[in-house]
Amino acid sequence: MLNKIDIKYNEKLSKYSSINIGGNARMMAFPKTSKEVREVVDFANKTEQKLFVLGNGSNTLFDDEGFDGIVLNTQMLNKIRYFKTGVYVGSGTKLFYLNIKLCQAGLSGLEWSYGIPGSVGGAVLMNCGSFENDISNFVCYVDVLKNGKIVRLKRQSINFAYRFSGLYDCVILGVRLKLKQDNPSNIEKRMNFFFDKKKALQPYEVPSLGSVFKHTIIDGKTVFPAKMIDNMGLKGVKIGGIEISKKHAGFFVSDGTATAKDFKQMTAFVENKMKEKGITLEREVVFLKK
Repeated sequence: MLNKIDIKYNEKLSKYSSINIGGNARMMAFPKTSKEVREVVDFANKTEQKLFVLGNGSNTLFDDEGFDGIVLNTQMLNKIRYFKTGVYVGSGTKLFYLNIKLCQAGLSGLEWSYGIPGSVGGAVLMNCGSFENDISNFVCYVDVLKNGKIVRLKRQSINFAYRFSGLYDCVILGVRLKLKQDNPSNIEKRMNFFFDKKKALQPYEVPSLGSVFKHTIIDGKTVFPAKMIDNMGLKGVKIGGIEISKKHAGFFVSDGTATAKDFKQMTAFVENKMKEKGITLEREVVFLKK
């Protein structure tokens, strides 16, 4: 079993993290097809091993001691099929790469996502968004592996909400996105516009896991954690190798020496500061336990 699937043992998780943190995964599998994904999941179930599905590692904090199970790395699920009104994209396709290919094909709609260092599967799973756009607005259907079967879920049957999809009991295989045609030069201008804004507002030049906390609703109003953290004068606070970014207080950045322990301690520090004000924050970053 798994003979035809690329497998790596004791693989460094830090290599697959946008913040370069993490110990070793006991086993990492790189399936290339939906059938191979099912084989990996079946193997994990039959051998009673923990399984974690990895996209681009841009919002997952790996444990310093690694992961004592199987990591299903989706990076080889990266095929793109083009249509006049959109694309079908493998879940492991990186948003950076997808935007470039869409621009070349003259397909518009996702320019706002250019610069987000995630995979398509991860973007759909967390319903990622930026500049008042969410990826769920472009989804036609999602192919998933659920309960051992490959199932196609139409957009209407998925419980999308702010940074939520309800697909956490599935493995996302591919997504059909609805887009529109436009001149590549116009698309490129919009891509660069959004990317430049991200670079101006966010600590793009240093390792991070993106926004640590989700926006929250208080008394019917949307409250931005970054603004609250900033107003409390916490920008630049440092624990070990982790610092609350001086550029954007919603990001925790690494100086190159950071550990998962540092990140967790900083998260707990900020959460406790907010609790003192009666505010409970919800994390956007996923903490993967050993």
